[in-house]
Amino acid sequence: TPRSDIYALGLILFEIFTGRRVYEAKTLGELQQLHDTGVVPTPSAIVRDLDPAVERVILRCLARDPEQRPASALTIAVALPGGDPLAAALAAGETPSRHDSSARCSPGESGASTAVAPGPSASTRISRSARAIAAGPADSVTTANEPGGAWRG
Repeated sequence: TPRSDIYALGLILFEIFTGRRVYEAKTLGELQQLHDTGVVPTPSAIVRDLDPAVERVILRCLARDPEQRPASALTIAVALPGGDPLAAALAAGETPSRHDSSARCSPGESGASTAVAPGPSASTRISRSARAIAAGPADSVTTANEPGGAWRG
């Protein structure tokens, strides 16, 4: 299932960022027992200067309950540092262009672009999900576009 793939991705991310496997065992039975206890070591206990956002993403991927795991690999990618180019540009003090590459021309208007303001795009929905993953389960994240509010991070 997609959620089991997310778990597998969490195992890989854990090993990439810590240099260790989540569970070390000599036998398959021992590995099964370690997995069944549900105790996942925190990556920051192994790598002290690990970015907290990376740790939250890894731990969410390794959540015991599949419903607590992120819904897609794309959501995970955006939640990881550097995964959201717009946020990175804003953090660097850059001002995004007003040019909207998704602007559309009305039929018969050559060269004139008329921006269409549809509902939230797929990338907006993914970005919201990614912020929720990065914030962790205890934090609330909303945007001005969502019911209830202004940005809280």
